[in-house]
Amino acid sequence: MKRILWLSALIVMPAMAELPPPSPAEKAQIEKKAAAEAAMLKRQELALARVQERVARQYRGSAPAGVQEAVGKSDVPKSATQPLGTPAKPHTPSEHMPQAEAHSRSSD
Repeated sequence: MKRILWLSALIVMPAMAELPPPSPAEKAQIEKKAAAEAAMLKRQELALARVQERVARQYRGSAPAGVQEAVGKSDVPKSATQPLGTPAKPHTPSEHMPQAEAHSRSSD
């Protein structure tokens, strides 16, 4: 029983210990490292923005003329132009779309 208590005390005590506060030199080093990481992140963001703009320019230049035009009202489905709150018309089967019953075989 005493062994278990000593083992638990040895495990818990280091977890409760606190590190001393960093010295001024260590604080300066941490701040310098944080500033360098922030500068690197800023450079990476600018590089990403440049690459995205270049890809967008290449895409716009290689796209056919019809793709660059705005979408007209005729390109939007009718169901998308219905006002909110109105139900859409249910799908009605046609002669080109047979029902499920037509595919099943009867046992008669």
